[in-house]
Amino acid sequence: MKALNKSRPNRQRAYAHIEKAANMGHVEARIKIAWAHLFGTILPQNIEKSKKIFEELAAEGVADAHMVSRDT
Repeated sequence: MKALNKSRPNRQRAYAHIEKAANMGHVEARIKIAWAHLFGTILPQNIEKSKKIFEELAAEGVADAHMVSRDT
């Protein structure tokens, strides 16, 4: 996350590290990756993947992920 807060961040490199952390289970990184897939920022847009990540996080009790409805 520090890499994104630099004045001239290398977003590709930063998201590579964030994806690695997300794959290791880091909650904030998983949220960041889900948003990136939802909007197609840096990572390719993949709404289904985003929804899956948010649903998994919601099932784990992560409050920031409860905006996703299981009925859709």
